[in-house]
Amino acid sequence: MNKSELVVKVKEILVGKFGETVKVTNKDAKEITETLFGAITDSLVKDGEVVIPGIGKVKIVDKAPRKGVIKRDGEEIPYDVPAGKRAKLEPSKSLKESINK
Repeated sequence: MNKSELVVKVKEILVGKFGETVKVTNKDAKEITETLFGAITDSLVKDGEVVIPGIGKVKIVDKAPRKGVIKRDGEEIPYDVPAGKRAKLEPSKSLKESINK
């Protein structure tokens, strides 16, 4: 599963949970989910970080350039991965405790 497929799957799960928990239509749940993801994205772009209570802090980090390798048919093809920015989640204490029960 690649990143875009993961995002689609997470959105589908959230739409289903909103529909069950809040008793809204799937259309309204989808709109809520899109609005939530849009607000998080906008805030990350503007402020560089977002705190989501109970989940943790999502922040933008700089990644240094590095060397990569593509393995194809038993052959290793080296290439350069450029520097860039990535979103990173620092989980909250409560999320860590829930996961490690």
